[in-house]
Order: sequence, then structure tokens, then C-alpha cells
Amino acid sequence: MAKTKQGKRDVDAYTIKGTNKVVRVGDCVLMRPADTDKPPYVARVERMESDGRGGVRVRVRWYYRPEEAKGGRRPFHGAKELFLSDHFDTQSAHTIEGKCIVHSFKSYTKLDNVGPEDFYCRFDYKAATGAFTPDRVAVYCKCEMPYNPDDLMVQCEGCKDWFHPSCMGMTIEQAKKIDHYMCSDCAKENGAKRPSNSYPFSPNSDSKTFLSINPMWCFYVVFKGRNPGVYDNWMDCHAQVNGFASNLYQGYQTWDEANQTWLLYKRHQDQATEIKAAIAETCKAPEKPPTVNCSKDLIIILLVVVVAVQMWLLFAK
Repeated sequence: MAKTKQGKRDVDAYTIKGTNKVVRVGDCVLMRPADTDKPPYVARVERMESDGRGGVRVRVRWYYRPEEAKGGRRPFHGAKELFLSDHFDTQSAHTIEGKCIVHSFKSYTKLDNVGPEDFYCRFDYKAATGAFTPDRVAVYCKCEMPYNPDDLMVQCEGCKDWFHPSCMGMTIEQAKKIDHYMCSDCAKENGAKRPSNSYPFSPNSDSKTFLSINPMWCFYVVFKGRNPGVYDNWMDCHAQVNGFASNLYQGYQTWDEANQTWLLYKRHQDQATEIKAAIAETCKAPEKPPTVNCSKDLIIILLVVVVAVQMWLLFAK
């Protein structure tokens, strides 16, 4: 009887080569990139199966680093931040070089010590469209930026908002030494009273203000702001519109699209200015015609007539 070819079968566990670390379905792993200058890729193991030749292949769901996603890394992205993508792939298990832990954002902020194997994720990411879920994130401080767990923030015991020490005129060292904090607005309203309890150092998700997260907006056109124009990053755009009454701006995926929109807007603005000037010129009150001094002119006419009559009488004789 002919032997049947050994088929694929699911594998419960895989031991990383050269270690005693065991990988199972659901674990997060570090995978060796083709370019050794790059950091290892991070993925979640969805399935493991033998390849029929003694090897093991793993089906993984990739985590993206901010710089690998559309829109790139932004100031509020932490160094250990990842996005759980909808990008699946199948790789050889021998490319796994280690295990790691991807925490929830809330769990990560509560860690006493962050190790090299610790990461966190607060967004799901669609690789094809560049869309995030959730599509907005709470903002804090006067700079109205989302929370970056790598940055120290202090909470006002009055309004409960969170502030960067640098935005409030403090150094990191000064902020670490204070036990209680009130922002300048609350200090004025409360007569600089200080509650007795101390404050934590990381914001929670409770906030009334949110920032829309759209990674496809790589370039921004500020139509109404401090300095209207085209900007190639959110921070510069934000500086022009933050706190500016009736601000108006829009994000675009490419520079050409943003620049063409700005040029078209400027052309329409110039045309509108010319039309307004033309209308103002047309509606201007007509100049007053020169006045005639009737009494002076009448005397001159009468004198001419008298002279003419006298000359006629003289020559008539």
C-alpha cells in the first residue's frame, strides 16, 4: 500500500530556537525582520501548524508601530505604542526571536517598571485605509494634546484637567516635588486653596474634549488661523488654529492636493477682493460738478452786450 503524504496539522506550542520560551496561540511575539537594522516586528499568534516537513508555520496578526502607519508618528505616540492591524500573514516559526507583552493602554500606565518586552495598544488600525478605531482620543492641557505615557503630567485638583509641567512654566524636577497642584484659573477662582489629598501622575480617559485621529491627514491647509497656509504636520497646524476664534482648517493625504486647494482658495480670495473693490468703485458717489458763479458771469455778459451796442451805434452814424 502506498504511503499517504503527511498533511498539515495544528500545533499547540512551539519552543523558540535556542531558548526555553514556549509560544502558544494568543501570545505576542517578536519576529526577526529581513533588514537587521530595523527593530523586530511585533505580532500576535493566531494559529500554528506543521508544514508537513518537520517545520512549523505561524499565522500572525501584525502590530504596527506609529512610523509604519499612514500619518506617521505624532508627538502623543509613546515609544512603546503599537496599533493592532487587520493585516494577517503566515511566517516560518524560526523567524520568532522572542516573546513580548502588549498591554492595554490603561494597564500600561499602571506599570511600576516598563521592561523591554512591554508594549501597549490603544487603537485598532486598518492597513488598507489607514483608519483608526476608536477614531478620536481625549486631549488634555492648554496645548490640547492627547496623553503620551512617556511624558509626566500633573492633575489640577480644581478642574481635574491634566497639564504638562512645561506648559505651566514648571520643570520636570519641580513638578515631581509638589504634592498638590492647581492651575492658574482654578487658583484664582478658589483663592489659591489647596485640597489635602495628593494627585496621581497619569490621566484617565474621562475628558470632555477629543481630537479626531485621521492618519490619512498628512498635510493641512489653514484657511483661517494665525498664519494661513499649507503645513506638513499636525503640530504646526495646531499652533495656528489652537485658541484662534472661528478657525478653519482641513487635512489632506498628499502635498499636491493640499497645495492645489490652498492655491484655489487664494485665487478665489483674490478674485473676491477684486470684485469687492470694483463694487466699491462703482457705488462711489459721483464727483460734484464745478459750480458756476452766476452773478460774476452775468455782469461780464452785460458788459460785452453794452460794448457791442455802443460800437454798432458808432459805426451806424
